[in-house]
Amino acid sequence: MDVVLSRSWIWQDGTGNPEHALDQFNLVGKYEALGWLLGGLSVFGGLVTYARCSGVEKRRPWADKEVLVPPQVSQTFAKSS
Repeated sequence: MDVVLSRSWIWQDGTGNPEHALDQFNLVGKYEALGWLLGGLSVFGGLVTYARCSGVEKRRPWADKEVLVPPQVSQTFAKSS
């Protein structure tokens, strides 16, 4: 659909490049849009698959108590209780 631009539809903001009041854009074909959509969904699907297969129980955000507490301190607390 071609629209004939009249002078009132051009925004003159004082720069050397006046802008059209109506946005001009290129339409994407339906198969190209489908390709982009499936590509984006496959990225998220791959991320979900990686998160499920990586095993959350293998990764712990904390350290064991033996690593955090030196042996002398743990022996001191064991005697006092």
